[in-house]
Formats: sequence, structure tokens, C-alpha cells
Amino acid sequence: MLSPSLWKLPCYKLMFLNSFIDILGVVNSCFISGYLSIQGVVFCTHPTFLYFHSIVVLCKSWNSKLF
Repeated sequence: MLSPSLWKLPCYKLMFLNSFIDILGVVNSCFISGYLSIQGVVFCTHPTFLYFHSIVVLCKSWNSKLF
């Protein structure tokens, strides 16, 4: 899977980048949201933080899929 001959192919590089971005998305959407849920963070109590967190998640998701 990590053989040097595969790294010469541009589609393999793009697939690797896409998988890395997806892993970051899973961490962001599952673990961070789970932690915030355990702490009891809701939009009514932390509107600014949750607003900017959702902007970062959406922008990262949309921008990574546009290329």
C-alpha cells in the first residue's frame, strides 16, 4: 500500500489526501462533538464557540471536496 511505485501516481496522492481529510472530519465530528455533549455544551450557552466550530467544520468539508 505504501510502495514507492504507487506514490508516483497522482490519483493515489489525491486518494491519500482525501482519506486523511476524512479521518480529520471523523475526529472533528465524532470525538469533539461527543466531548462537547458530555460537557453539556449547547448553542444557547455557547453560541459563539459553536457557531465558529460549525463554520470550520463546514468549510473544511466543502473545500476539501471541491478539488
